Amino acid sequence: MSKLVRGALAAPIVAATVLGTVVAQADVAAASTVVALWHMNETSGTTMVDSSGHHNNGALHNVTLGGGGFSGKAYSFNGTSSYVSVPSSASLNPGSANITISFYLSTTSLPKSGDYDLVRKGAYPAQNYKVELLPSGQIMCTFQGSSSRHNATGGSGLNNGAWHHIQCIKTASQIKTVIDGTVRATTNATVGSISNTSAAYLGAHPGSDWYKGKLDEVSITIG
Repeated sequence: MSKLVRGALAAPIVAATVLGTVVAQADVAAASTVVALWHMNETSGTTMVDSSGHHNNGALHNVTLGGGGFSGKAYSFNGTSSYVSVPSSASLNPGSANITISFYLSTTSLPKSGDYDLVRKGAYPAQNYKVELLPSGQIMCTFQGSSSRHNATGGSGLNNGAWHHIQCIKTASQIKTVIDGTVRATTNATVGSISNTSAAYLGAHPGSDWYKGKLDEVSITIG
């Protein structure tokens, strides 16, 4: 099965069927750019390769490679020390533009306290964005910009071991959490511009919030 580029189309909401999966494309302008595309197909080494052309390669830390993925291979995170770090890059800062964070996850675990950090860049109180899996089995998409900080939280039962497609979408006026092609939460909010000099992280907020499970086909689209 070939690897995919996950982005978002002009909307309101358009559903596109790809590889038998309905993917929601919500409220994101047609003139968008995939600034990071991590297929996670590596089976050896310590580098996560960015296929977007923006050179946002990542460093692997205690991640198990080569497991079965949604498409091809996937990364496995052990819940105690696994994460990926991507050096700070201006290309990963959306500013005032729309942004879509997209990936597949498969897990049989939920955090007993706190949360699992799945994708994040920056941290409170600075401007930041992040995607977390909560003890309730919900996905929380959080965006903190120059104006305010808001989130959209939705979903359930994501620890059933199946592959689930997650999208966190921020536009000028809304935040959406989309799971398996269905909008599960919408928050009307204007967060303003988002920019920081932090690295981006997958699978942890290093030192805490360690994810236990698999990730595949992670992408960030801006515009």
